Amino acid sequence: MLYLAFLDLHTTLYTGLWGGIVSLTGNVFCAWPTLAYWIGNFKGMAWKTESPAAVLLAFNRCVEAYDKNLAKFLFEGKKSFIWMCLPFIWSGKDFIVGPPGIYNPLYSTIMYNPHGGYFADQNSIVSLKHVFCN
Repeated sequence: MLYLAFLDLHTTLYTGLWGGIVSLTGNVFCAWPTLAYWIGNFKGMAWKTESPAAVLLAFNRCVEAYDKNLAKFLFEGKKSFIWMCLPFIWSGKDFIVGPPGIYNPLYSTIMYNPHGGYFADQNSIVSLKHVFCN
């Protein structure tokens, strides 16, 4: 739960604080491309860590309710830390090779479609990782 709380605060920092600053100043990607790129990458990594971590928490709760011995076998001691590292490793890979989220001033959010709201190109941007995280 603390892990998910940290990730929630992490994503809120990028979406809320960064989005607020960019909206108030009127800057877009072209004004701060490097900063916008890294913020989009870190926000995406936190989001892609949070979704599987929530599924793991649900799995943990179901196993706890079903069989205490199985829960001890899977999650006791440092094994919980290993389980928490799995979403982090998965999102870290996407941080390195995946597309960054870019702040879109029309929708006031970080999006993976850089043309969102400007013109329709929905068929050109397909990512199953984003579908999985939703």
